[in-house]
Amino acid sequence: MFGSTYHGMQCRALIAKGGIRTVKVMLNQFLKAAMVILIGNLLEGLKILKNLIEPTANALPIL
Repeated sequence: MFGSTYHGMQCRALIAKGGIRTVKVMLNQFLKAAMVILIGNLLEGLKILKNLIEPTANALPIL
């Protein structure tokens, strides 16, 4: 009797541990994806800004 109860408790504990690991992996993947998107957006913005302030090839005439 005690053996089956103990076994059942062990099974439930393993299922709970597996669920916690799954949640951790999902959160880690979500954070990694968010960082990739954020860094990609920042780099894209820097490229645009670089092109906006690129020096001209010739000096501009003064009015």
